[in-house]
Amino acid sequence: YFLYYKFFFFFNEVNYQNYSVDNPSRSIPNLGAIRREINEAINSWQHILPMQFYEVRPEAEADVKIRFAVGDHGDPYRFDGNGRILAHAFPPGEGIGGDIHLDDDERWTVALTVSLRSIVMHEFGHSIGLSHSHQEDSIMYAFYQYDLTPKLSYDDLLAVRTLYGGNGFFIWFWRIRQDGTLSQSPRHINTLWREVSWPIDAAVESDHQIYLFAGKFEVIIVRISRRNYHHVHYL
Repeated sequence: YFLYYKFFFFFNEVNYQNYSVDNPSRSIPNLGAIRREINEAINSWQHILPMQFYEVRPEAEADVKIRFAVGDHGDPYRFDGNGRILAHAFPPGEGIGGDIHLDDDERWTVALTVSLRSIVMHEFGHSIGLSHSHQEDSIMYAFYQYDLTPKLSYDDLLAVRTLYGGNGFFIWFWRIRQDGTLSQSPRHINTLWREVSWPIDAAVESDHQIYLFAGKFEVIIVRISRRNYHHVHYL
């Protein structure tokens, strides 16, 4: 069986904003493919977090450094070769805090078998302060499951809400066509309007504009184009 590295975390405030992918894997020599998988993994968390992370070059001294390594590799947690321990990550903090190390003796793939995306999703959960879950459908479950689709479970959402609170960024929205079908999948409201004050008390759409009401006096107008939402105005 395969095991993620076990850590017991005390939560520190996350104050980092960027990450880097420092090297390719022997299993996946194409660094571009690795970066795409890691980007998708981190984006899964960004939809429910009150902060955004962006990728920088390895030489930029990123807040979260992601790299492949083998055996003894400069921290107290030695990798054990192929099998068992796949990766480890460090909780939020200075220096090595938030960093993710992946055992390069594993046969990494972009498929289900030792899925790079699944493992990075799990380890990035540790990077933002989450510990292991007892729920088998959780991406934070301690044991790697080949048949688990790399996505966040309800338990993962609750874990993030426990650490970061639920002010605004757990509000979902969706748009419905006149025939009653969805025009887009439900999304977290702060993925579009991060500059808007929270909490939003009410909203209404009229004449290609969305009116958001915050408190007694603040009215925010979001103009809608055919492709996206833009132009936030405060009244």
